[in-house]
Amino acid sequence: MRDTSKEIFVRHQSELNLFAVTHFAVQNGLMLIVQNGQQLSHIRLQNGRRTNLKLPIDSMDRVAFLHMDPGGQHALVSTGAGDNFYVHMRSASVKSLRRLKGHVISAIGWNSEFCKDIETGFIVLGTAKGSLYETNITAASTTTLPVPYLNLLSSSLVDDKELPISGLCLRQFPEGDDEHFLLLVCVPNRLYCLAGPPNMAAAAQPLAPLPGQQMVSTVWSSALVEQSMPEREAVLQALFNWNADHRPRYLCMEAGVEERLPSTLAIQPMNCSDDSDGCRFRFGWLSSSGICIGNVGTGRARKRALPDAYDMMDIGTKTLKHRLSEGRLDYPLDIVLTEHHFLRLFSSRLNAISLLDETTTFEDIFMGIPKVIGMCRDASSHLVWVGTESSMFSYRPNDETRYVWRHYLAKGEFSKAKKVANQMEDKQPFQLIIKREAEKFLTDKNFVAAAESLAQSDKPFERVVLHLLTAGTSARNGLKRFLELKLGQIPMPARANKDKMRRDLLVLWLLEIQLAELAELRRGVATESDECATSSVWRKISAPAAATLPLALPSAAVGGGTPTQPAQGAPTAAEIGRLKEQLQCFLNRTPVFDAVSDNREAVYRMISNHVDLETQLLLAQRLHDQPMVVKVLLMRGAYREALDILTREIRFAELLYAHAAQLALAEPRALVDALLALQQQHASLDVLQLLPAFQQCLDKRLPDRQALADAIFVFLDYFPLQNASPPFVNFTIHLYAVFRPQKLLVHLQKCAGESSSQPPSALTARRTHNHCQFDVAQALRICTENALHECSVFLLCLERLYEEATLLALRHVGLACAKECARRLDADSAAADAFAPIGHLASFHGPVDEEDFGESGDVGVQKMEQQQQQVQEMRKRVWMEIAKSVIASGAPVEQCLALLKESRGAVRVQDVLAHFPEFHTIEHLREPICECLKQYTNQIEHLQSEIRDVTAMAEELRTETAKARANFMVVRTSDCCTMCRGILLTKPFIAFVCRHFFHRNCLEDKVKASSAEFGRLERERRLLEKEVQLLELVGSSTATASDGVEWGRTQILQTLAGKRRSATVNEQKKKDDPEKLAFAKKRLDEVGERMRDLLHGDCPMCGMDTIESIDAPFFDAETYRDLLQQWLP
Repeated sequence: MRDTSKEIFVRHQSELNLFAVTHFAVQNGLMLIVQNGQQLSHIRLQNGRRTNLKLPIDSMDRVAFLHMDPGGQHALVSTGAGDNFYVHMRSASVKSLRRLKGHVISAIGWNSEFCKDIETGFIVLGTAKGSLYETNITAASTTTLPVPYLNLLSSSLVDDKELPISGLCLRQFPEGDDEHFLLLVCVPNRLYCLAGPPNMAAAAQPLAPLPGQQMVSTVWSSALVEQSMPEREAVLQALFNWNADHRPRYLCMEAGVEERLPSTLAIQPMNCSDDSDGCRFRFGWLSSSGICIGNVGTGRARKRALPDAYDMMDIGTKTLKHRLSEGRLDYPLDIVLTEHHFLRLFSSRLNAISLLDETTTFEDIFMGIPKVIGMCRDASSHLVWVGTESSMFSYRPNDETRYVWRHYLAKGEFSKAKKVANQMEDKQPFQLIIKREAEKFLTDKNFVAAAESLAQSDKPFERVVLHLLTAGTSARNGLKRFLELKLGQIPMPARANKDKMRRDLLVLWLLEIQLAELAELRRGVATESDECATSSVWRKISAPAAATLPLALPSAAVGGGTPTQPAQGAPTAAEIGRLKEQLQCFLNRTPVFDAVSDNREAVYRMISNHVDLETQLLLAQRLHDQPMVVKVLLMRGAYREALDILTREIRFAELLYAHAAQLALAEPRALVDALLALQQQHASLDVLQLLPAFQQCLDKRLPDRQALADAIFVFLDYFPLQNASPPFVNFTIHLYAVFRPQKLLVHLQKCAGESSSQPPSALTARRTHNHCQFDVAQALRICTENALHECSVFLLCLERLYEEATLLALRHVGLACAKECARRLDADSAAADAFAPIGHLASFHGPVDEEDFGESGDVGVQKMEQQQQQVQEMRKRVWMEIAKSVIASGAPVEQCLALLKESRGAVRVQDVLAHFPEFHTIEHLREPICECLKQYTNQIEHLQSEIRDVTAMAEELRTETAKARANFMVVRTSDCCTMCRGILLTKPFIAFVCRHFFHRNCLEDKVKASSAEFGRLERERRLLEKEVQLLELVGSSTATASDGVEWGRTQILQTLAGKRRSATVNEQKKKDDPEKLAFAKKRLDEVGERMRDLLHGDCPMCGMDTIESIDAPFFDAETYRDLLQQWLP
């Protein structure tokens, strides 16, 4: 028995119980069956539901034809006596069509485009006498007539012969901006093709309504009403506008053959059209001479005269003659067209012939099957149904296209082969077709087409790319096309990391290829004129390329794939412009833009390597990357444009700081004006970041540093230095020392926060100390290098190096400057006495430790006295230097005594006696030492007092601890349990210090009710106790039984059963049991300890837990509802 599951068509037997079937039709899972020529049944194949529909026909009348539309919504039954009935398939209802009385409908041209659920739209009816009618059948019974109109289109196509219409096909096709209709009419031995425009105005007219007044509802009155309704113009009348002299041509398979023999028409399904626009479909025509397979191409004769559309049909050579069997023609009963086969139904078999090579691919011999009556195809399920007198069976297409692709591949029709193979479950044929197609394109040097094919194949990406790269520059366009197609295959937007990596790789590679192409052409142009090529880089992409580029040298062509040699420069300039436009369009694509945004630094480097500044500028603008825009503008030399961007918004301030050095050299004054404008409009500037730019003026190698210095001085005139950082102030000091040394002292005083006209005082010295925001040591070094001694003296005074300042002033400046230093020292001394002496005066000899502020008052006073003493000693040394200088200069004694008065006691007469020739040295400073000794004595006494206090406190603590250890509680015999009120001493009890007594079991019940943990521990304790008892029992029983008769009996039974175990099992069990017992006992002790802690922890009557739960309700919400329901009726 053969395996039919692998056949192209697989037969399935239906389980319907039928008899005497004469006609049937199947569409959209719905079946109509006529039995005994009169009984009509409606069957839903999905659930097998069967509905018998009654046809009011004469007992001698029989159903002649059964028609159903491809959508399975409408059906029409025509009898031999000319009665016609409409069947609405959805509602399974029958309606008599009295207007069609007397017509035997042998064929119907259904209108799929205008068909509705309750209306067929305008359709064409063919009768057994050769007449063609147009009508519209509706299922609405309350608003319109079943047949609103019936227009005769043609009484006969075959002169005066009444040949029956055996097949009709109505199709709509486009004709320019309008839609036309095509009608195939099949009569015996003839096939007509008619085409023309429809009358859409007539199609838009509403259907004829029921009459408003109908007195008697009878069969005759309804018929009279239908006959009296006015006729409207036919929609398809234009297809039949011919005269007697010019009748439509027809297709005849063999002339002179009897025209009364049966004929039928089969149409290929609409979704199987060869053309994507649906303007071409295949038909099968069964006539008395044979079977003709042809095509109807609506675009072939659109410019010919209509309605004669004979030229639209093309039968070619696909005509099969009927074969002789036992001396007579083996005439098929019916034919059906599928996607790639046409099926012929014979009385004893069904075979399928390929539409491509006309070979028989399937044949099913009927064995034990009743008389075959016909065949039809379900357009929705693609099943081919074959009906017999008592059964139905279907043929399901089983991978119908399995061999079709090989035929197309052998003929070189790759597009058709791919279309067929792409619908197959097995994708290997599709890959084989693609590879063969790609090989052909590669042989023909059509690399772009080859890339399109290879992009669909499963060939490794690396192998395809390597093959295109080895083909040379001629395959560059193919490589680009391949990468673009691979990029299009990535799902967008790319979310997975793998997809993002692939996207970035392809985008960067494509960008590199396009930049390389553009660079090659530019290099050819650059050899003609470097200057012109450089200027053209900055042109807009929309500017004409020919206007900015010179004549070009030969370069590789992009479109053709092979190098070309242009005769003039204009084509090369145009080529550069075209490549620029392609590059910009490429960058504007969404996936490309996303990849460039994620890898902008790599893209910038790539563009910079090709020196494509125009693309880099446009890309930076597209990305809103202002740093890169400014960078490119600066490389171009457009400093003013860069400054306009940098000063546009405050958020670009950081960018301005980054490029300030380059702008300062090129446009110093413009930079300063931009900085001042930015400061006035937005916010304060961070001048610390401007230092690298401004410090360039201090470089002696700079040729025009004076211009930059002048611009900086303008900036300083409008910039408040009190808000500046110390490094910037240090720079200004250096700037003044180099370019304006005569104004440095005034600038230093301004930076230090003091006025040159105000004499030094205590408040001035304090403010000077607080407002000094620059590095005095660095400023002092600068002044020393530039021999600015007066400024150096000022800086030494700021650092409170009054002795050095005084010596420098006496050596290089003068006595007045030295006295000024001494007066500053006196002012600082007064400020130290008035404001925070420790914190400020400590700066003379180093910082003050913060812990000193938390020490005792005596230590603080002592340190303050020491610092004051140091200040006094410094004052004395400073004034002594001045006095030495005055004495050494030979000043009179009166001037020296006046100097002693100016020192305000810092220097006494006995101090300077040694410097006079006639005086000798004397001792001094005994009183401060005595005062210091007194302070240490007071501090020692204070410490001794604190030690005595601590000793007394420790003694008191020891006394309290001894009392607590001797405390006890008395329990009387009359004391009762707080819970059960029973005598306390009758049971084990627990007493709390608050004198609440509880029996142990009562307390356990109390704690168990309030603590879930205690209940859990109690259950665990019971289980552990049982486990310990069991383990102890097992251990003792094992040791006892090992020496008895039971042990021997057990050994004998195990030996006889073949299940004797090793002695190691018992040994292992003996080892495990003690471990389990020890663990259980340990856990039991832990549980007991925790339970004792819960019992002895807190009094349940007055403890802290009870006090904290006093505001908790007695019942929760759920318990309260339950109790309430119990009490309420």
